[in-house]
Amino acid sequence: MLRRLSLLVLGVSLASVLTGCSVRSVQFVSAADIVAGYSSIGGPTASATKQEVAYLIETGEIHRMAAANQTSKRTRVIRSLGGRRALVTEHRVHGQLAMVEVRQPINPVADVLSTNLRRIEYGPTGSQMFMANPWQMADVLRTIRNHSYNARPEIALRSYRDCDGIVHPAQVIQGEQPQWASVHPIDLTIRTEVWPSPTIYLQGLRPEGRAPNGTLLSPDGRWVVADTGPSASAVPTFINYKLHGKLKMVAWSQMFDTNLFNAPHDAAVADIR
Repeated sequence: MLRRLSLLVLGVSLASVLTGCSVRSVQFVSAADIVAGYSSIGGPTASATKQEVAYLIETGEIHRMAAANQTSKRTRVIRSLGGRRALVTEHRVHGQLAMVEVRQPINPVADVLSTNLRRIEYGPTGSQMFMANPWQMADVLRTIRNHSYNARPEIALRSYRDCDGIVHPAQVIQGEQPQWASVHPIDLTIRTEVWPSPTIYLQGLRPEGRAPNGTLLSPDGRWVVADTGPSASAVPTFINYKLHGKLKMVAWSQMFDTNLFNAPHDAAVADIR
């Protein structure tokens, strides 16, 4: 009886250890873990397309292609078993995975409580929507908190075989902090009653070009902390694909003319209002 009890305790202990190790291994979504799920690509016996992908990885050309939007991209949110989320962008060439970018969640408004919000303003200078409803402001704050990701990614290149058949393991590097610029960014001002960050200034960046009707394009999910206070040094840039849509929904509820968000800023284009 005592022997059986000892074996039972030992079994439970081993199960706890094994389960603990398993859970810890998936608590954090990393680029290395994602590419580890793919076998090495390329090699002398591989198809021409797979050899080409291996060559792009080996030479680093895949970085230039990704920056120039010459890869097939898929961006999605992945959650680990521990509930932690990450924004994952897969770069494929000829249908083959070559590179992965992983961005971890951040909170650009960590020092702001919904009870301390005084007013939120959104829109181009001179055409801003003003928000003072506490429920709407709290909803916007939640969108910033729960759907923002560090603009600086962790990057992993897939393992590949060179022309001699030698396997080169996956490479993991820290991406650079992006230096984004935008013509006519759209301003988001969050006014609070708390020091040292009474006001936070954010800017939603637009892609280049204009719509066929001459209007400016909508913000594409890239955000810059334009404030010169403490928040700017901690989180200079971030990605949030839901924030503009949330603010636009608030504007609709106020019967605000959302065309003003994309109104042209120069006299050369006809006024759409």
